[in-house]
Amino acid sequence: MSTLFRNKENTWQTMEVPTRQDPKHTSCIAKKFLNETFLEVLDWPSNNPDLNPIENLWSIVKHNVEKRIPSNISELNQYLVEEWEKIPNSMLSNLVSSMNHCCQMIIDGNGERINY
Repeated sequence: MSTLFRNKENTWQTMEVPTRQDPKHTSCIAKKFLNETFLEVLDWPSNNPDLNPIENLWSIVKHNVEKRIPSNISELNQYLVEEWEKIPNSMLSNLVSSMNHCCQMIIDGNGERINY
C-alpha cells in the first residue's frame, strides 16, 4: 500500500508503507515523525489494476492473442492490432460502467484486491 503525504511545503509525495498494522509503523515515534513532517497523511492504493478498466481490457486482448499462437514478432503485432480492432464499443462501455461496482467492492473490502 502506498501512502500519500502532503509535506510542509504543501506538495504531495508517496511512500511505500508495507503494512499499516505493523507496530513499527503505528508506534508513537513513527506517528510523531509523520505529524511533524507532514500536514496530512492519506492511504493511497499503489497502481491498483482493479480500478483501471484498461487492465481488464488488456487481459481480454492478451487472452485472444495467445489463443492464436503467434509464431514470431510480426504475427504477434498483427494479431494484437486485429484483436484490438475487434473490441466492440459495448465491451468498452461495460468495463467503464462496472467501475462503480468495483469501487464499492474495494471499499467494502477495506482496500484489498477484488476478484473481478
